[in-house]
Amino acid sequence: MVQRYHKIQMQRLYEAHPELQYLPAAVHRIARKREMPITSIIAASGLSSSGFYAAMRNCEDFRRLPNLGTFFSLSDALGVSPEKLLSEMRVLAAEDSGQNKAIN
Repeated sequence: MVQRYHKIQMQRLYEAHPELQYLPAAVHRIARKREMPITSIIAASGLSSSGFYAAMRNCEDFRRLPNLGTFFSLSDALGVSPEKLLSEMRVLAAEDSGQNKAIN
């Protein structure tokens, strides 16, 4: 019952804010623009490698969202504001939405 409730809540959140699943892509895009290796971002964020990759995988699968501490740690490690990281997530969601509309 609890698991089903969680799944329904996550689905509602995804429908309201599809950009949330784009955190991994936004991290990678900003890292590429700044020519930063992912290992440097992981080290600067204070996350373990396994913790970083688990957070990214869970976000892509929309099973769990990273907590705010992780989000802020990643933005600090990337050298951008949390607002810039969120903005990049929204840009990616819009790009993906536009591509999906073009396919249909």
